[in-house]
Parts: sequence; C-alpha cells; structure tokens
Amino acid sequence: MEDFSDGDFTSGNTWSGESDFFIVNGDGQLQLQDDQPEQRYLSVPNAMTSLNNQEWRFYIRQSFSGSSNNFGRVYLTSQNSDLSFESGNSAGAQGYFLQFGESGSDDAVRLFRDDTFGEDPVEIMAGALGQISGSFEITIRVTRDELGLWSLFVDPDAGDNYGFEASAMDNTYSTSEFLG
Repeated sequence: MEDFSDGDFTSGNTWSGESDFFIVNGDGQLQLQDDQPEQRYLSVPNAMTSLNNQEWRFYIRQSFSGSSNNFGRVYLTSQNSDLSFESGNSAGAQGYFLQFGESGSDDAVRLFRDDTFGEDPVEIMAGALGQISGSFEITIRVTRDELGLWSLFVDPDAGDNYGFEASAMDNTYSTSEFLG
C-alpha cells in the first residue's frame, strides 16, 4: 500500500517515469503538476504472481472535464514499467487500466485491457454513465476473483461507502509486474 504520507514518492518504493512532473501535495496525495498537453506517467514495481483474489483502491481527483484527448489512467497491472504508449514501445502494457474521461457527456469509470499501449484497448466494463463527465473527486475499489471476474465499486463522495457499479470476466492476463 502506498499512501504518500511521508510526502515523497522518490524514496522507499521505487517509482520510475517522468518524476519531474509529479509531486506529493500538502494532503499527502500524488499529483500531476503539469500544464502542458503531454502524456505523463509514473510506475512502481508491483509484482503479483497471480491476479486471483486481488483488490485495488484509489482516490482520484480530476479538476477538469475529461475528453478523448485529456483524461487520466491508472494501470492496475502492467508487464512493462514504461507506460508511455506514444514512445513506440512495442512490448505493450499487457495489463489492465482504469480510464477517467472520454468525449461526450457519458464519461464513466471504465476498465480496459491494454495489449499494445493504447492501440485499440479492449473495454472490459464501465461504471455509471455521466458519473465523471465534469471535474470530480471519487474513491474506487476494483476486485478480481479467482475466475477472472472483475468488479468495480465507486464512492462518488470520495469516502469508504463504495457502491457496486459493474462486473465482467477477463482472464487474458494473470500476473503483473507494475502499477502506474
């Protein structure tokens, strides 16, 4: 578990990527600090020999309305530490990510499988439509059971009162090396 309570993401867990564009803010939260229209990422080793019976929890805040060109992602699993899909990295993430933002007003928390870094990711499931169509602050809980059933839970008030949103099956990847 990473809570950034020490005010630092450069010691302890070994985060890699574009660290010059991230800070730990006064509330102890990892925050992107960049006003340029560029892709930025960080990743951390998170070796899991099995995705069976795993759980991920996140607090997410976006102070803008997402679009198809301006959105956030959290890679729950990846086989590659370099998450810059525009870098020509042909290895692919070979993992799963949550996306926050899309075109139109139906923005939902969506889980995707990424085989080739952003080239035609496969949507696994979507939460409530329109839930994150503007700026938002939410908490998310994602689980995966031993059969490959992914479940999404969201608290739109950013607390611990998670409501069930969606579930779907996908067993394409069963291990992970990184989170980002």
